[in-house]
Amino acid sequence: MTFAAFLDANIMAGADYILDVIGINEPMQWADLDITGEGMIDSQTFMNKAPYAVAMRAKKFGKHIFAIGRSISLVENNLFDGLFSIINKPMDLEEAIENAGVLTYHASKELAKLINSVSKK
Repeated sequence: MTFAAFLDANIMAGADYILDVIGINEPMQWADLDITGEGMIDSQTFMNKAPYAVAMRAKKFGKHIFAIGRSISLVENNLFDGLFSIINKPMDLEEAIENAGVLTYHASKELAKLINSVSKK
């Protein structure tokens, strides 16, 4: 706070700042739903990390929000409409990192199939 006073600066959450810089509000307004993610979706996610900030904006625009992560360790979740792990079998962190691209592709493909099947009804 002292630096802010001396530098005539505003203090804001980093995730919100980045979302403003990249102009995320405009595409969120026309998108049917939003998908976000991070390595581990857990209680720290709710400390205004990027997925939380994206989810809060999605809810502001009345959009559904899904999150994809390496692992999910939330017991209670009232923010995201769905949480999906990319891990499809037991594996250590190194294996998950090494295969992150293909694991994310397959998890995203399955999520897309789910969304597609629900939207047809």
